[in-house]
Amino acid sequence: MQTDAKQKMLNRLINAKLVFILGFDAMDLWQDPQHVSLARPSVILINNRPRGVPETLDISDYRHRLDFPPQRKSSETEFAKMLIRVLILESFAIIERYCKQTDQKKLLQEQSWHNIAYHLRNCAAHNWKFFFDERTSPKRFPAQWRGKEIPKSWGEPGNEQDWDLTYFTFDYIWELVKEMTSFAEASLE
Repeated sequence: MQTDAKQKMLNRLINAKLVFILGFDAMDLWQDPQHVSLARPSVILINNRPRGVPETLDISDYRHRLDFPPQRKSSETEFAKMLIRVLILESFAIIERYCKQTDQKKLLQEQSWHNIAYHLRNCAAHNWKFFFDERTSPKRFPAQWRGKEIPKSWGEPGNEQDWDLTYFTFDYIWELVKEMTSFAEASLE
């Protein structure tokens, strides 16, 4: 039988994935010429559901910047990275918090994907650079999963490597989070 706490944790994992999907849907909508007019106004109207009132955001100082291809490409890349950050940070934190609360942290740390997920979460949270803290990181190696590896040298002081989106791709992160979710569903009490 599944506890309410576990069901809440699983629901939060689903929501993290849905935010990721919605973000890429928004990017796709933005890039479709049929819908570009939706993104053209210098004002955005948002329905603030918690308050029950609409809010108007004036974006006129920034909207025109997206008309320049280099700025747009840079902004789209940052938006995509934000989606990865939210997906990996939230998913890892949700599972880790649940494992701490239910005394299952050792089981979490034994998973084949744990070390790489730990380092990717930290990298996404710390300006997209790998940095290994001598206090906590040494026990998090080897950090590898499904043919990808994070070597210790990537996070040595003065040699911090940037996250490479051609190496740790969107689909790799998606598969990692799916594996994390499968663990949460099947292995956690």
